[in-house]
Amino acid sequence: MEKKITQKEYYNALISYLKGEETSFTADDLIPFVESRLALLNNRSANRKPSKAKVETDSFREVVLQVLANATEPMTASEVLADDAIADDVTLPKVTSALTFLKNAGKVERIEDGKKVKFKIAETAPAEDDVE
Repeated sequence: MEKKITQKEYYNALISYLKGEETSFTADDLIPFVESRLALLNNRSANRKPSKAKVETDSFREVVLQVLANATEPMTASEVLADDAIADDVTLPKVTSALTFLKNAGKVERIEDGKKVKFKIAETAPAEDDVE
């Protein structure tokens, strides 16, 4: 009966191989092992559902987007916070964080109005398919 090679032996052989030390393993022996480990990692992350906090944060960002979409003119973070759609327990830093994330994602535009910073829904550029 052939002895099964353990993960520990594969990893030790890989380290030795990378250091240029003598090992009974070749690159052809180690590559399938590394590829199988990567496949396992990819499967784990593909099957993972988002955390409760991420779901809550994403839904809050959608509420902030909706507030800005309903606004007739750009709003400050304080004005967004004062809107009825925003829950009472939400703080200004949370609103600012959401606005910053949305700005970085290209969904919101930041407008400096003197000392005040205001936000509005980003004007979308036409999709590449629409451009002729």
